Amino acid sequence: MAGRTFSLEQLADAGVTRISVGSAFFRVAYGAFINAARQVFDDGTFDKSAEGIGFAELETFFQTPHKDTQP
Repeated sequence: MAGRTFSLEQLADAGVTRISVGSAFFRVAYGAFINAARQVFDDGTFDKSAEGIGFAELETFFQTPHKDTQP
């Protein structure tokens, strides 16, 4: 179902018990990277860098246990 997205609730209602988002998050990250690089190359500006997450928030995110992260 290319191009379709579903909520976690919809997937659970359909009986899905496990999802994989690795490739989707990878594409989102690379999309942001490429858009920022294009802005620098095309416009000579760095406005997109303001959309990045700060190091402190990033570190906190990866050090904090999150709901349902255990297999």
